Order: sequence, then C-alpha cells, then structure tokens
Amino acid sequence: MIAFGPAQPLRGFFPAVTAAGRDISKNQGFSGRAQLSELPLRVGGRNSWTDLVPGSLSAWEGAAFEAHLKDTDEARIAAAALLQRNSFRFSRARGSGEGNPKLLPGMRVNIKAAGDAFSGEYIAETVSHRFDHSAGYRTDFTLKRNMSP
Repeated sequence: MIAFGPAQPLRGFFPAVTAAGRDISKNQGFSGRAQLSELPLRVGGRNSWTDLVPGSLSAWEGAAFEAHLKDTDEARIAAAALLQRNSFRFSRARGSGEGNPKLLPGMRVNIKAAGDAFSGEYIAETVSHRFDHSAGYRTDFTLKRNMSP
C-alpha cells in the first residue's frame, strides 16, 4: 500500500430510523422502525458507532416519510434500508497502492497495520486503475464500513 487515510466523523448517525407512510384508502398512518442491532450487513467488526460515542448523541433517531409505502412491513424495510445506508458513513478510507487488477467496487478488503481502530474489513466503494509513465500501474480506492473492531 502506498497511502491510506481513514476517517470516522461521528456526526449525523442514527441508532434507529422510523419510516412512516399513510394509507389513503383507510385514512390511517403506519410506521416501521429499524435499529443498528438488526442491520443485516455488518462490516468491520462487532461494535457500532454507539459503542464509541457516550451520551446524548446516540439518543437521536432518524425519521422519514415515504409516500409510496403500502403497509407496516414496507415501512420497516424502508427504515432498515435508510439505516443501513446511513451506517456506512461511519468509517471511510481513501488509499492507493501498487496496481491490482483484481480489486473491484463491492469487494471486501482486509486492511492490515493501520492501527486497532482502522484495521480490518471494509467494502471497496470506488476503485480506479491507472497507468502513467512516471508512477507505473496504480490502484486508487475508497472504502467504507459500518462497524468497528
């Protein structure tokens, strides 16, 4: 690896999200909720950002109104999707290394020797392969994960 720059901003995250909708035929509202502990995709470790941040920051919850939802089950699925997307902003990294044609977006990548907080599993978000006469073949990438070791 030539360069690696991780970041954990710890702002704008939600431990839970509620998605709400309205059944216009019954004139009733409905909602579904998802929590971090229920996330189907957990990458990077066992600990969520709530384990790292004490106090009132972990008390905020996300909310969304989705007009296209049909019932409580769809609201729960929408809440889980919003929470999953939000959770992957937790830990991000940018790096570059010697060219590796096997590295593609969506692959799981294991980073070593970046310290306890940043080593471990990530998902490659973007990957760029380039060749120039001075640097040779290089691969630049951005990584993301939603959990911490």
